[in-house]
Amino acid sequence: MKLLYKRDLETSLVLSSPEASVVTPIENLYDTRLSSYVLFVIPVNEVNIHIEFSELHTVDAVGLAGHNFSASATISVNGNTPTLLTKVHSVNPFDEITDSVFDIKITDPGMNPGDARFIGRLEIGDLSPFPDISSSIKVDEISSSTAIMSDSRQAYGYRRTSYTRISLQFPFVTVAERLHMMDVFKYVDVFTPFFTLMDEVCINKGTFYGIFEDTKTLAFQFNDAHLYTTSVTISEVF
Repeated sequence: MKLLYKRDLETSLVLSSPEASVVTPIENLYDTRLSSYVLFVIPVNEVNIHIEFSELHTVDAVGLAGHNFSASATISVNGNTPTLLTKVHSVNPFDEITDSVFDIKITDPGMNPGDARFIGRLEIGDLSPFPDISSSIKVDEISSSTAIMSDSRQAYGYRRTSYTRISLQFPFVTVAERLHMMDVFKYVDVFTPFFTLMDEVCINKGTFYGIFEDTKTLAFQFNDAHLYTTSVTISEVF
């Protein structure tokens, strides 16, 4: 399990794209809220995003959320080997690059020239490893709808968005891993979204975009093996 959680993009000096619509400025990608999206008006079947930092950055992943690229789209960074973009919320790892300038190219053969594309959230940075997780993964599908019951037992309500929540257990956490988890928890708190790459063979293998909404306390239990156990809950955001 790895997290793309640091908001490196927020520290960039330059963020530009020749395809970005003036109606939705490219600076919208600095915002963690997916409602603040960027619309790309594309003369061909690719989107180009240019990012510059004041100092060298190590990057091995790009995260996209709230986009409408097709399953056949690919991402390349500084000409690095393209990786498939297959999910609405996706993090795409590639060979590590250390540079201060990054050119992201998203090629989508599934679209026609002139088709509009949008991105709600972009992040670029270094995937941070988390301790090994237990196979006891709890997956909840939660409804945000509200219900009203009349005196005659007729149900009324307002249908709202449903979301997924996953609960993860970490049975063998070292001291160094505990300190790292604490740093991550302090950085994102319970409201900053991050990308989770589930690289273990489990029912949730893939990408999850969420927050520590229900993890108000990061608690560690010391055991006889001189290791720690803990658990976190990640709630999906859009």
